Amino acid sequence: MATILEVKGPHSAVGMVFQEDSAFPWLTALENIEFGLRMKGVSREERRARAQAMIEWAGPLFLPSIMTGLRLGFNLTFLGIILGEMFGARRGLGFLLMAFGAAFDMERVLVVIILVALLAIGINSAFYLVERRLGREEEMRLLRM
Repeated sequence: MATILEVKGPHSAVGMVFQEDSAFPWLTALENIEFGLRMKGVSREERRARAQAMIEWAGPLFLPSIMTGLRLGFNLTFLGIILGEMFGARRGLGFLLMAFGAAFDMERVLVVIILVALLAIGINSAFYLVERRLGREEEMRLLRM
């Protein structure tokens, strides 16, 4: 009969190589930041204070990267929605594109293509402007330090 044990981390006699930026998945983000200090024997209060300060200092550095991810994610999602509507929907821009194409109504096909392109370019540009602004604000904040 097997015994079920709760795993709270690796056993001290087991070596491990992480492929996820050296983060421990069973720890919170704050605990991962504190980990090195914990290994050096720093008190819990000091570890927590230093980790919080690090998050406040470095946290905004990630905002431009997050916006880049959102922008790229939007582009791929939008493409997927249009492609999905083309083959499986009864309404939407993709459906209109296929319906007008089947009716050989090329003027309306072109209008839908231009509408989709303008919508995608507009939303992508909005994400890009936010991303650039966050990046510039971070550069200025770091220069003031």
